[in-house]
Amino acid sequence: MDRDGLNAVANGTGGRAFFPKRDTDLPAAFAEIEQELRSQYLIAYSSSNKNRDGAYRRMQLDITNPELQKEQLKFRHRPGYFAKPQ
Repeated sequence: MDRDGLNAVANGTGGRAFFPKRDTDLPAAFAEIEQELRSQYLIAYSSSNKNRDGAYRRMQLDITNPELQKEQLKFRHRPGYFAKPQ
């Protein structure tokens, strides 16, 4: 199994790859997935660059609220998107 390749695909799409070694590891993996699904949020974004040129645009999300920074929250998101031509 190409773990690096699967991790690259997962990270590039805002996901996460799991690699349980035994059947007994599956409940823990499913519990992590369940927890993530219960604690996710949707953030809407509208680019100031309205050019629909097919270019790849990188995105960076940062927590700027000092109180939230202390909680060591983690973002899992796509690193960018393509501005689809019309």
